[in-house]
Amino acid sequence: MQTKIDNVEIIGITTCGTYPTWIDYTIASMYNNIDKVVVINAGYDIDHPEKGAIIPLEREHKLIQNIDINNKIIEINPTQEQIDQIFSTTCKQGQDEFGRSTSMTLATQVAHNLPNPSNKKKWILKLDSDQILYQISRSQLIGLILQYPDKSG
Repeated sequence: MQTKIDNVEIIGITTCGTYPTWIDYTIASMYNNIDKVVVINAGYDIDHPEKGAIIPLEREHKLIQNIDINNKIIEINPTQEQIDQIFSTTCKQGQDEFGRSTSMTLATQVAHNLPNPSNKKKWILKLDSDQILYQISRSQLIGLILQYPDKSG
C-alpha cells in the first residue's frame, strides 16, 4: 500500500526567456526534490531582434544538459507557431508579460500530459527563472503540498 508521500509525483516547471540569468540555479534548486522538470527553452534572438522570432537558447541548453545527471529534465523548444497559438488562446487583450504566461502555459500542458503509469497524484511546482527553493527536502516539500486539499475530484 502506498503512503500519501509515495503516491505523489512532483513535476517542476520553469522557462528560459530571453535573459534567463538564473535558470541553472532555479533548476538545480528543485532538481533533487522532484520527479521531472519541464523547461521551456525559448527566447528572442538578441543578436537579431529585428526577426522577432522565438529560438532555443544555446547557452541555456548546455546548462540544462550539465545539470541533468539523472535524466529528469524535459527540455521543450517550441516553434513560433506553438507560442502564437497559446498566446492567442490564453492571453487577455494581447498582453503576456513578455512571454511568461505563454511559456508557463505550455510547460503546464506538457507536465499534465506526461505519462503517469503508476497513477500517482501529480503536483506541479512552478518556479520563475529567478526563483529558487532554499534548503528544502523532498519530504518537507510533499508535507507542504499535502496541506492543501485535493481539488481533482
